[in-house]
Amino acid sequence: MKRLLIFVSSAIAIVLLSSCKQEELDYSDFEDNIIATYFQAETLSNNRYILYYYDSTDDASNTIKNDVLTFIESYNDLPLYMVDASANPNVTSDFGAYVDEPIVYVVSHHEPLETYTGSDEITTFISSYSSKEWTYDAFDNQHLSNINDALTINNSDYLLYVYDPSDEQAMSLQEAFLKFAFTKSIEDIYLIDHTTIETIPDELDTISMGNPMILLMSYGVYAEEYYLGSDEITQYMNIVGDGDIYTSLNTLDYDDFIDHHLTNFGDTLTITDDLHLEYYYSPYCSHCNSIKTKMLSFLYYLDTVPYYLINTSSAVGLVKIDDFMGTPSLYVIYNGEVVESYIGSVQVPNFIDDYRQGIIDFSTYQ
Repeated sequence: MKRLLIFVSSAIAIVLLSSCKQEELDYSDFEDNIIATYFQAETLSNNRYILYYYDSTDDASNTIKNDVLTFIESYNDLPLYMVDASANPNVTSDFGAYVDEPIVYVVSHHEPLETYTGSDEITTFISSYSSKEWTYDAFDNQHLSNINDALTINNSDYLLYVYDPSDEQAMSLQEAFLKFAFTKSIEDIYLIDHTTIETIPDELDTISMGNPMILLMSYGVYAEEYYLGSDEITQYMNIVGDGDIYTSLNTLDYDDFIDHHLTNFGDTLTITDDLHLEYYYSPYCSHCNSIKTKMLSFLYYLDTVPYYLINTSSAVGLVKIDDFMGTPSLYVIYNGEVVESYIGSVQVPNFIDDYRQGIIDFSTYQ
């Protein structure tokens, strides 16, 4: 009987010791998170995600291996991927060379937003990201202090979230919206406390309808798309899901401006004696395509100055402007003469920004 009790006690002890021992995780347990190359990993998405670079043959990585893999196993707020540096021995990451220590990158719009190198910093990262605070104050770096700043953002697609921190709907949405915002590129989400707005710009008078509100914008232009109240905002977030922020202005094409096209170079300059703009482009021009969304969204809402577009690849005849050098080119025409010119993919967007901010004044021609 005594021997039996000793045997049973030993068996129970073995079971208890076995159950208390933490199971070691291995990289092979996370095949869905492993990316083969640096290039693939660094061009996955415009949105925010986490990259872990490690060397499976190196002690520095193996020391913190179980802590990192345990974190990956339970973390759900952002997509998380891994690259084994030992599988890329002759390749350098665009984020910097891998040297001896594991690295965590928080990536936004293909650029490192945060970097944690070595076991100490990665331990700090794990602690911080395991206990993230979902409060409006925690997103201070994405808050606008002045509502007019929303009109100067040089980004093709972004949203402005207007809220009142004392509002019941805004507080009920707080965690859900901030978790949604956290997954997007830091350049695509901006917040403003409604109580800090002294005067609402005419371009954003939709804000006066109430809050919380999401307004979709492109290159400082309100895209005439908004979502008001918790139900509409929740529906919008569900539709976007893990996709990109996207505005209707980004779908504009040259064909949407067919009534403004001149198909014969002979009609240019003298189409009217009044002040007007003429934009010369080609659908095959890479520089034109790089500013296409900004240019077309600007023209879409331009109602103070007549404008015309000329496709240089299909227009017939010869260019009448003596110093025409190529596309993209924007000319200010008055009395059949070029009075101002903006050439190339730098000057044309700069003109748009200056015009929107009231720096360019056409009153001398009118």
